[in-house]
Amino acid sequence: MNVTDLIIIYLACGSPFGVYQITKRQPGRSTVYLVNVVSSFLLWPAFAIALLIGRLSPNKDHGAATRHNRIEDIRTGIERIAFSGGTVSSLFEFREIFYRFTGLLEAANAPTGGKSTSVLYEISNHRNKSLASRCLDRRNRERLAFHQTRARNEFVDLIFHLADSESKRVEIVNLALELAGHLHDREAAADLAALLTVQTS
Repeated sequence: MNVTDLIIIYLACGSPFGVYQITKRQPGRSTVYLVNVVSSFLLWPAFAIALLIGRLSPNKDHGAATRHNRIEDIRTGIERIAFSGGTVSSLFEFREIFYRFTGLLEAANAPTGGKSTSVLYEISNHRNKSLASRCLDRRNRERLAFHQTRARNEFVDLIFHLADSESKRVEIVNLALELAGHLHDREAAADLAALLTVQTS
């Protein structure tokens, strides 16, 4: 085996890492994208170690997965209390409202970088891409807030009508309060706390 064979083997081992970087391409960053692809291809041992460390170390994805699992636990807890002898259609209605409420809250809590809208205005060759992107982001956030408020009202109203006894209702409202805390929804927490006060008084 000569030096040429070693170079071929080395580059062959680096090609999967180059392909991995190609699949992660981010629009609007062509220079950085090209440097990342070439460096991951030529310097693949360092890139492999960094990728392995990133996969093994706890990160924000782990925190998001933990939060998602707790939200699912809350859903199953409410279903266990409220739908022990209920109909399937009522269960499906609850899940539809639950997932609409949690999904819109998670979308509202997600950070907005405005990259997708700025790319849109770059393609259309807009005269003031930055201003147009901010305006569209603000309009989208207003629409999201409107639907979020409707979903919150539907969820709180559903929680109010779910249980047929006071003890069940207290358990369900406590779970819903925990859900509002996980989603950082102060308005929902205030509505649910008021609901709990009315029911226990």
